[in-house]
Amino acid sequence: MDGYLNGKLAISKKLSGRGVDRRFVLAPDDVTLKADGADTTRVVLRVTDEFGAVRTYANDPIAFTLDALPR
Repeated sequence: MDGYLNGKLAISKKLSGRGVDRRFVLAPDDVTLKADGADTTRVVLRVTDEFGAVRTYANDPIAFTLDALPR
């Protein structure tokens, strides 16, 4: 899939025709935090195909267990 802007190739992207969920990607907005008790960040979870394209309609259940680190 190619996208053109003013007649020039601006982006090229491969998409899967197989519809297979390949990777589970966890992407935080920040990779370091200040440990002052007030810092936060957002974490985005994505399921992608073999080319890294987001699988918008991936519907397999995912369960998380979170544990606090000892102080």
